[in-house]
Amino acid sequence: MDLVVKALTLVLIGWAVRGVLALLHRPRQAKSQMVIWSKLMLVIGILGCSLCLLLAIWGYVDRKTPWAALPGLGLSFLLGGDLIVGYFHCRISYGEQGFTVKNFWGIKRTYSYDQITGMRGTRKSRTIRLYVEKQVVKLEDFAIGREEFLDFAKKKYRTAHDGEAIPMLPPRKDIFNGNLENPEEPILIDSVLLGLLFLAICFIVGWLLMYLYQTSDRGLSTVTLSFQRYEMEGEDLFLYEEEDLVPYVIPSVEEKVPLQSYLWRALERGDSFEVSFTKNVTGERAAHTVVSLKNGGFTFLARQERDSQTVTTALQLLGIFGGFFVFMAASVALSVYIARNPQKFSRWFVTTFGFREWAFREGVLREERPKHPKRRRK
Repeated sequence: MDLVVKALTLVLIGWAVRGVLALLHRPRQAKSQMVIWSKLMLVIGILGCSLCLLLAIWGYVDRKTPWAALPGLGLSFLLGGDLIVGYFHCRISYGEQGFTVKNFWGIKRTYSYDQITGMRGTRKSRTIRLYVEKQVVKLEDFAIGREEFLDFAKKKYRTAHDGEAIPMLPPRKDIFNGNLENPEEPILIDSVLLGLLFLAICFIVGWLLMYLYQTSDRGLSTVTLSFQRYEMEGEDLFLYEEEDLVPYVIPSVEEKVPLQSYLWRALERGDSFEVSFTKNVTGERAAHTVVSLKNGGFTFLARQERDSQTVTTALQLLGIFGGFFVFMAASVALSVYIARNPQKFSRWFVTTFGFREWAFREGVLREERPKHPKRRRK
């Protein structure tokens, strides 16, 4: 099986590299009167799809179940497959009588230029939305032939409407008050960064709480017992003692207890064990969870002892990530305030804080008088 995985890995890597080199060798050129996606989208799609397919193969081989491959297969479409499909499907062909739009699913719709009701966005926008009656045609900045199509559509619209231009719709209201040309970019970047920091904090908190629970002495009892019988249920070992109606369980015994044969012999002989356990008489089946199991000088299951240095390190990491999260959240809040109220700040302050002048719509930034050099007195 390892040989098969290595072979599939090499095939996928070779296919991805060959495809990328072939695409980069021949830049894509749009045919006359056509809008198509750039080859860069196909390159990104091939790389993302190949990486996720490798994760799916490794997950299937590691877990020996097809369910382990499902996350990788799903990500292969979300992070690459959709770009590949869009590259071959999404396009616009236009002529004198009208234009035909082919969407992501391969469905074609034909419109005339006099059906255009408005447009939102400028040449600086990542996405220009062309409104055709009740439909919206999105023109991305990575599309080849976008500007030529817009110029042609504007010309035909003026011809059909006695020289009137396509109505420019006002920008949508967003958290930036419609002042940014492409508000999706800062929203996406800030959301991803804050989301990753939040997930890291949740992971550290969850791990720390689990560690403290596993190493806690609260609810822990230690007794000496001899078990009359035992049985395996799945991966769990249940031990039964004559005077206690509630069994004792070692979850996933094969992973936690090495040298099981010695344990079986000791159980068969009826040896006494020093057992540390937590009481649990609720749930679908009442059973005490064994956290430590000893027989004489031999330890079958060692209890995890709490390490103060481990707790300190976890708290330090939590403080670092928490501090970054608070700093990022404050920076995002300040960025939103500046973008919503750019007239209150000088251009120097806005650009110093991280924005670029071209990121704002025309007429949004505060007009400043040019500074004249001081005249020297004679």
